Amino acid sequence: MKDTISKSNPASKIFQNMALKPKIIYKGQRMNLILDMIDQGVGISIAMNKSFNLTDFNNIKVLPFIPKVNSQLAFLKRKDNTSNMVELFWKFALEQTELLTNE
Repeated sequence: MKDTISKSNPASKIFQNMALKPKIIYKGQRMNLILDMIDQGVGISIAMNKSFNLTDFNNIKVLPFIPKVNSQLAFLKRKDNTSNMVELFWKFALEQTELLTNE
């Protein structure tokens, strides 16, 4: 079934262990639209904890995944790309990585 979670998705194993087969009916990325749909009772969503603000959504309840699911993000750049914008972003990414690893 193409409208379900792929096996490479970190949540896939959790659903498999629970014998659940989620069906994706909306693939948008705008959190405000997703929250509006959930608030109206249209469905549920899996989202990263820091990607939304529930201040205006009293009908939504958040439950954590158990066991906790972690994901990783990697930034790559070409060695020969030395544009100012790339270097500024690269410096920022390195600084933020350092801050996060020291927490």
